[in-house]
Parts: sequence; structure tokens; C-alpha cells
Amino acid sequence: MLLSTDAWLSQAEPRPLLIDGRLAPQDPAAAVIVEPATGRTLGRAAQASTAQGEEAVRSARHAAASGPWPRMTPGARAEQLEKLVRSLESDYDEFSRLLARESGLPLREAELACRRAVLWAGQALSVAGVDWRWRQVGFGQESLSRPAPLGVTAVLGPRCGAMPDELVLVMAALVRGNAVIWLAAEERPLFALRIAEHAMRIGLPAGALQVLTGRGELLKELAGHRGIDLAAGLGPEDRLALRRASGGRTFFRPWVKGSVAVFDGADLDVAAAAAVLAATFGGGRSKWSAQRLYVSRKTHDQLLLRIISRLGSLAMGNPIDFDTEIGPVPGEAWLGQLKEHVARRQADGATLIYGGEPPSEAELAGGTYWRPALLLQGKASEGCDVAGAVLEVREAADDEEVLALALQSGGPCTALGRDEKLARRILELGGPREVAWNADWPTAALAPDFIDGLFATAPSRLLRADSPAPSGWYRGG
Repeated sequence: MLLSTDAWLSQAEPRPLLIDGRLAPQDPAAAVIVEPATGRTLGRAAQASTAQGEEAVRSARHAAASGPWPRMTPGARAEQLEKLVRSLESDYDEFSRLLARESGLPLREAELACRRAVLWAGQALSVAGVDWRWRQVGFGQESLSRPAPLGVTAVLGPRCGAMPDELVLVMAALVRGNAVIWLAAEERPLFALRIAEHAMRIGLPAGALQVLTGRGELLKELAGHRGIDLAAGLGPEDRLALRRASGGRTFFRPWVKGSVAVFDGADLDVAAAAAVLAATFGGGRSKWSAQRLYVSRKTHDQLLLRIISRLGSLAMGNPIDFDTEIGPVPGEAWLGQLKEHVARRQADGATLIYGGEPPSEAELAGGTYWRPALLLQGKASEGCDVAGAVLEVREAADDEEVLALALQSGGPCTALGRDEKLARRILELGGPREVAWNADWPTAALAPDFIDGLFATAPSRLLRADSPAPSGWYRGG
């Protein structure tokens, strides 16, 4: 019987790692995990030593070479992992609260992230589901979901991004018979360590899954370890160093923040709501959040006024309060990175017109809060993505330039307008990115993940004031 999450967090000993099928003995090294909303201690987590990293690799290699996991039929592995999915579902509310408290995501978004992770983890138990999902993620010629096991794979958790996404990677690798080493970022390891205890609960074979926490040298060591056949990273940091350390065996999911393109004739209230939602979704740290806004000179000023008004109306507060729309960023270091980014953009000629600093409210003083920054762009900012709520506005001469910028942006993009001919051009020019078009509310949304994750299944209804929000949606227009 697992302890409740609160009781689990309050244990005096650091939350343990999972190595070789057992919760690892306590190591003197432990990190204090601070709750970003309050600045108080949330829990303590063991930090993997180099020796423990080596032990995890040896255990995984043994499991891959002679253990039962890769020799089970896919159906038997799926049946075992189904137990893990059901175990996580039984703790769903607790996981959502833990994710909100550890990462600063508002509870509504944390619940959505956990629900999505469980759904995708379940999809990963079918061959078709795995193949479909990982073709989109795009790990290159090899992927964690290839039909035959690779052997030992490592999932390198990012400092930014949604932790549930790591779980989906882990499940996709496990169901194919790989032995998996999951390295969670040291700044927020509790979500992964809690899952480790669920894995112990359902009795995965020893060595099939190892859960470590740490960063720095351990991260590079795992990426380049000869005992690891493939490492997969989810975050934007340390990419070049890790690729070199691994001899090219580390693959990264593309992490390019998206954009919003607003064409003449668009409903500006809807456009402002969509831009703010995209900029603040996941705290601006999600693969579905946007950093760039392209708008024609004709509607530029009117749209900015609406965006500023909407930003000012968002409820900022403790993420476990259900009415909160913007929670804190995960720590002082993160806050410093956001300040540095805004300062660099201003040095490049951008003008800060809203936010870009901690709020002044006394009730938020104990946490690491950040008021979303709205910048009028100086130089082009492509390649300067930051993990946080920042929206950079670029004024275009006309719709043709808006279209060109949107198609060149590289990341997911949602486009708003009322010209059906223009929408059909977007459909034709979208390239490898899929485009959704809804004739009732002319909107084109590029990139399937953006639709699937941010806009749920009804992008045409997301921010319509005259229609109900999609089931399970949490912030309407």
C-alpha cells in the first residue's frame, strides 16, 4: 500500500531512486526540492552518484541481455504495463497536485498534462499507437518504438517541458522490450520518483526500469555511456554537448516554440485570447506554447490593446488553487533566465510594453512568480526561444508578410483570419505540418501536436464566446 502523496513527501529520508528492481539505499547526497509558489520545502530527493549511475547501466544491460523483459511477448509486456497505467490512474488526483506544486503549473493544466500522459501511455501499449506517436516526435532513423528492442535506452528529462511527456517516452520504450534508464532533472524529480514507487508496486522485472535524478556530469555520462544504445532528450538545453558525448546516439525531440499569426479580418477578441493562451500555456515552457506573434500593420495597435487587457485580467496565484491561470516559475534560477532574456531582447532593440518582471502583490512575495512579458520585436527572434511566458510581437506590412513569417517560423503555429482563399493557401503551403481548417469559424492551425494538445479536439470552439467550451477544457474566451 502506497503512502498518500503528502505523507510520502513528509518522510524524513530523501525520496529514493529505483535501481535494479529495488528502491536504492540512501546516499548522503540529497536535494531539497522547494515549492515555487511558497519558497518552502516540498520534499527531499536522493541524487544519483556516478557509482549509482554505473550500477543502473549494469542492471539495465543485464536485463537487456539475459533478463525476462525483452523475451516476453509484446502482449505480455503490454499487460504488465497496463497494470502500471491503472496504478497511475488510481493516484491521478495526487499526481496532478504533485505536478502543480513541484512545477508551478496551474492545477487545471497539471490535470490536463497528467490525463494526457495516462492516455498516451495507454496508446503506447498498442503497436499502432506507438508508431503513430513517435513518427510525429521524429527521433530520426532510429526511434524508441522500433519493432525490435534496441537494448538499453535512456530518457533524459529536461529542465523545462512537461514531465508527463517523459513518462510517455518511457512507456513507448518499455513496451518494445527495451530496458530503460529514466534520468529526471534534479530541480524537479519528485514526479518521476513517485512513478518509480508505482513501478515497484506492480512488480516490473528487475532492471527493466531504472529511475535516477541528477544533472551535470551524470547527464553527459549517461548520454555517452557505451552501455547505452540510444539516449533520447526532451529539452533544449545541452543539446550540442550531449550529441558530441554520445557520438550522435542522442536524439532530441524538436523544441521550437510556436507562433500566432493574425490576418486582417480576424476577430481581434478571439485573436487576443488565443495569443495569450498560447504564450502562457504550460507556463510558456510547453512544446505547445508560443513566443512569437505576427500581425499586419492594419490591426497591430488594436490587437495589442486587447492582449494587454487580457494579460492584466489573468489570475496569478498558488497553482493548487483551481482558479489560478498563471502559477510561479520553477525557482530563482529560472526567474533569472527570464529576466536575462528580456534584457537581451531589449538590447537587440525590442520594446517591453507589459510585464517582464515579478509581480508586486504582497501575497505572491514568497514565490518565484513572473508577469508574462509582452515585447515589440526589434530584430527577428527566431532561435532565441526561452522557457517561460514571453510573447514577442512582430508587425508585418500586410497579410502576405504575415503568411511568410508564419510559414518560416518552424514551430507550431495557429493562424486566425476570415479569408477562405488565404486559409486554403495555408493548407497548400503548410508543408510537412498538418493543417486543420474549419469552415464555420475560419481558422487554420498548423502542426498536429498543437491541435491535439492545446486545442483538444475542437479548435473551432476553443475561444468562441457563443458556444460551450470543449469537454475538459479549462480556460474559455
